[in-house]
Amino acid sequence: MDRRRLGRTGRLQIALGNQQLRDRSHAGAVAQQGITHGFRTGGSGNFGTGFSSLASLQRLPLQRLKIDRCFVQDLPSNRSDRSIVKATILMAHELGLSCLAEGVETDSQREHLLELGCDSFQGYLLGRPMPAEQLKELIAAS
Repeated sequence: MDRRRLGRTGRLQIALGNQQLRDRSHAGAVAQQGITHGFRTGGSGNFGTGFSSLASLQRLPLQRLKIDRCFVQDLPSNRSDRSIVKATILMAHELGLSCLAEGVETDSQREHLLELGCDSFQGYLLGRPMPAEQLKELIAAS
């Protein structure tokens, strides 16, 4: 793993998925408990799809907004996706949230997201899924 490809590093995060966002009061309680115990709280990985909505940004104590891979996969060539991602990053920052883009697979996507102000990334560009033992070795070597 090339650390230069990473965005800002963070702590462990509790991600609230679409299933959890269906019950907003429960999602809020889970997010608040996470914050109390030192975790970052992030919204759905499918922001802009499913049950994640602008209303959840107001009601839940989130710290990070995850941009779904469907908006990242055609960057930077798809004008519509660029506009949506740019607006999402700006909105997140205006709300005091950091932004994480999912599904980053190319240097071009990462560079474009950096230019737009995205704070962090996840995807195959940074690393493929691996067994826990291999991850321990990777962390120990860095």
